[in-house]
Amino acid sequence: MKQKTSPEIRPNFFDAISKASMEAMHSAALAWIIDHKGSEALSPAEKATFVNSLFNTEFSEDAKLKAVTEYMHIDILVYDITPNEGNNNRERTVLTIENKIRSKQGRDQLEKYEKVVEQDENLSKYERKQFCFLTLADEQAGSEGWSNVRYKELKEALQSFVNKKKKDRDVFFLEEYYQAVSNLVTVKEAFLKEPWRDEFCGVFEECTLSTSKKIRQTFSLQEDGGTQISEMAAFIRKNNLETVLYAAFLRKIYNEIHGELSNLGPVSIDETRGRPLLDFHNDAWKITCRGVKFNLGIEYQETFKIQVFSKKEDLDEPEISIILETCHEKIFEKIKEKKPQFSRFNAPGKKGKSWGKAYFSVSKKGGKAFKPYDKKYSSKEGYEKYKIELVTILKECYEIVLMLNGMDCS
Repeated sequence: MKQKTSPEIRPNFFDAISKASMEAMHSAALAWIIDHKGSEALSPAEKATFVNSLFNTEFSEDAKLKAVTEYMHIDILVYDITPNEGNNNRERTVLTIENKIRSKQGRDQLEKYEKVVEQDENLSKYERKQFCFLTLADEQAGSEGWSNVRYKELKEALQSFVNKKKKDRDVFFLEEYYQAVSNLVTVKEAFLKEPWRDEFCGVFEECTLSTSKKIRQTFSLQEDGGTQISEMAAFIRKNNLETVLYAAFLRKIYNEIHGELSNLGPVSIDETRGRPLLDFHNDAWKITCRGVKFNLGIEYQETFKIQVFSKKEDLDEPEISIILETCHEKIFEKIKEKKPQFSRFNAPGKKGKSWGKAYFSVSKKGGKAFKPYDKKYSSKEGYEKYKIELVTILKECYEIVLMLNGMDCS
């Protein structure tokens, strides 16, 4: 396939020290830009403008902004420490920012931070409490009280303050940080626009590899004088962006096809060992074994699985595992009877003589993995074909779930 010219990736200080994709670095850099004792590249009024435009806050131009990182595990807190004097009754704001690049938000993580802000003696006194979820991969905040801001918007907000005539240390680092953010956004947008391009195959094929193994592969190519990877592919590999980009790809795919899959209910995008997956769980999907309710789910991780599992709400896991182990054959036979192609039984690992978890899944036997980077999908037309086939198989999985839903295997 003929390669197109990639958007430009520009060198900068943060890329040079391999920190460009580290969340802690970005949190620290943003706090440094915003804090009244931090960077002098922005005036106090410009700091307020930057924060207000990006996070939809209403800090006044004369606000004395304080920005701290990792307070009670919160990535960034921003608040005005200007004392209220005289008849100044303006509401004071505390802004909580959760910053995500490569990691995924934890279960109830955002709700925990809300409680911290509401209950902490230093923060609860602020009348206005705002919460923002800042993300590279367009992941949505898992709590309704949080607004969503993308790194693309961060790039645009920073762009207003770069290329100043004044050149000193602080301006230099501001411009270098802007370029680090710009590179991340450029790579993500180029990938999502044309994920089938040859230079992006590593996103799918290398997401499970360790950093050291990827470095060795790059070194081997250079030493052997073989195929040279593109600048953009090298950037992805160096910054370990494979998993986050793959997850963004699945999110984009699902957003484009979800209208045809509305019956499947909510979806979450998780990952195991670096490889992302689509996980469909609906609390209404239930199956009963010996009086115990088990949940049903659908998973796509380059293969398709029908899941039977317990949320461990009623009994200890060892007890539930024994119940499911004794009932699983009826469920498995029911699936094979109606959908013979789903005949591969996937049991959990053993713990002694019994199952280690209250979980099993059923997938297609002998079928090839359904990979988005298969050669037949490596074009714009192939991308559309991939979506059609994905919808078809997910609907087939949903038929199995409907068949099992409400079944009593006692």
